[in-house]
Amino acid sequence: MTKFSEKLKSLRKQYNLTQEQLAEKLGVSRQAITKWETDGGLPDIENLMEIAALFSFTLDDLLSDNKALAKKSYTYESVTEYDVSAKTHFDIHTGGANAIILRSSDNEKLFVRLSSNEISNISKDLKVKIDENRNKLDVELKRMGGTSEAEIKASLVIEITLPETFIEEIELECNTGKINLYGIESKIQLDCNSDTLITCDSLPTSLELNQIGKTSTLLIPQNADYRVKVIGKNTVRFAQADRSNPDSTNVIELVGRNAELLIDEK
Repeated sequence: MTKFSEKLKSLRKQYNLTQEQLAEKLGVSRQAITKWETDGGLPDIENLMEIAALFSFTLDDLLSDNKALAKKSYTYESVTEYDVSAKTHFDIHTGGANAIILRSSDNEKLFVRLSSNEISNISKDLKVKIDENRNKLDVELKRMGGTSEAEIKASLVIEITLPETFIEEIELECNTGKINLYGIESKIQLDCNSDTLITCDSLPTSLELNQIGKTSTLLIPQNADYRVKVIGKNTVRFAQADRSNPDSTNVIELVGRNAELLIDEK
């Protein structure tokens, strides 16, 4: 049986990452990586999710050889998949959630995984509806049963995996306090109804955040190259010195009214 510590160390080396580099991507200390790789402790469920997304694993795949860790996986899950065969504009509407993980992969399928430790009727109460029209794919999460919006926002985690080859553009409309982006290089538009923490492992060519009366934080890789664009009566602040480059091809855009965005490095 492969231990989690051995699997993590092997994956890190396959991706040519040092412990420091992996720690930066996960937003943890190097000491935490050392502890996990030497059987000194186990990641919490949030860090497990980030590790799985970073290496394009499902939680099941990541934990399949470790019974102790498997207990940390979500109790209730539902998975929807859909074949994609051409360049596509993904228009995604999730509504409320505790957290959303959006990532790309080499697979040619769209995967939507709904996970929770509280929503026992997740397969009945929450349905993923997919409509395809030419080069546009509408993905909508619908609440069908008795689960309340408060329960969804408190405990639902949505993992969306898109086929990198076929991503033309992404629109994500949601109401969540946490969005993690992994491997998204194409243009992405985020319409968020909440104060949101957005974490990127790399910057898309264009990241547009549409908000009204909200204050959000964007965590980007260290020394990332980008320029900032503001439309409306909005404010962009920087946790450190303003390192934006007016000539960069990567754009961070804040759109709306009375919104504020803090840009910081992971």
